[in-house]
Amino acid sequence: MREPALTSAQDAAAFWDARLRSPLCTSHDLIAFEAWRDARPEHADAYAALQAGLDMLRQAYSGEPALHALRDEAVRLSRRRVRQYTAAAAAGLVAMILAGAGLWSYAPDPLPLPLPHLPAGPGHTAAPTSFQTAAGGRSDVVLSDGSKITLNTRSRVETTYTAHRRTVRLIEGEALFEVAKDAARPFEVIVGGQRVVAVGTAFDIRLDPKRVQLTMIEGKVKVTPAKAVGRPVATGGRQLVAGQRLYASTETDASWTETVDPATALLWRDGKIEFDRTPLAEAVAEMNRYSSTQIVLEDPSVAGQPISGMFFTGKPESFATSLAAYFPLQVVPDGDRIALRRARKAPS
Repeated sequence: MREPALTSAQDAAAFWDARLRSPLCTSHDLIAFEAWRDARPEHADAYAALQAGLDMLRQAYSGEPALHALRDEAVRLSRRRVRQYTAAAAAGLVAMILAGAGLWSYAPDPLPLPLPHLPAGPGHTAAPTSFQTAAGGRSDVVLSDGSKITLNTRSRVETTYTAHRRTVRLIEGEALFEVAKDAARPFEVIVGGQRVVAVGTAFDIRLDPKRVQLTMIEGKVKVTPAKAVGRPVATGGRQLVAGQRLYASTETDASWTETVDPATALLWRDGKIEFDRTPLAEAVAEMNRYSSTQIVLEDPSVAGQPISGMFFTGKPESFATSLAAYFPLQVVPDGDRIALRRARKAPS
C-alpha cells in the first residue's frame, strides 16, 4: 500500500516528535527534520505548539487518572501497529486518542516509526542508513514506506530510499523482508552478486561466505545479476514464488532451487533451529552464529555424524550437553569457548 501524504503541519509535527525520540533516529533524520521545520513558518509554529502542549500534558499527567488511562491506551494501540501503518496514521491515531484532553501528543516510549519519504534534490544522493545486530541479537526495522526488515544474529543492512527506488544491501548475516507494495518504486535487495526485486511480498535472505540463500515466504520476486543496480528492472532473470528456495554461489554463476516449508525457514525468529540429519560440524557452526561463546569440536572423528532435532539458539552450554549425551564426547568449558573432546573410556 502506497504511503499517503501527511495531511497537515500538525500531523507532520507529531510524527517528527516521535521520530526524534526513537532509538533508531539517525543524523539523516535530524537533517531531514530541520529541513522540514525551516521550510515554512507554519511548520516551525506547529512543532513549537506541539512542544508547548506536551509540557502542559506532562504537568497535568501525574495528577489526572484519566490522562493515565488515555496514555496507556495510546501505548497499547501503538504497539499493535501492523506493517502498513504510515507516519500519518500513527500520528493521527495518538492525536485522536488524546483529543479528549484537548492536546496534541505522541505515544510515550515510542517504537521506531517510518521516516516520511524525502526525495533527493538535484545533485543530492540519499545517504544510506545502516542497521545491525550483534551475536544472538534480533531486531525489527520499519522503513519509511511501511516495509519491515527483521534482522537475525550478526547481521547488517544498509537502506537507501530515493524518489524512484528503494534499495537495501545485505552486508552480512540474514534478514526477513516484508515489502510494502509500491509498483512505481521497486524494492530491491543487493546481496552476494544478486539483485532481488519485489513489489509486495515476504522473503528471507541469508548471506554465507560462499553462497546466498533466498527463501520465499509469500508472493514472488525476480532475481537478476546485481550489475543492474540503479537501472530499470532487466528482462530475463529468475522468478521465485512462495515455498521456493534459491541457492546462488557468491564465487561463480552457479545457482539451484528447491522446495521448502517457509515456516521452518523462519524458526530463527522464535529463537529456534531445526536440524535434519545435519553433519555435526555444520550444526556446531550454525549454533555458533548465535553466541559469543563458541563451541569447538575437537574430535574430528564425529564431525560428519548426522544430527536431527530442534534446539534453542543462544544456549551453547545446553546444546553442547545434548551432543555429549548422544555422542562419545565430553564437555569442557574453557573461558569464552566450550570444547567438545573425545570422551575418556571408563576404566575396566
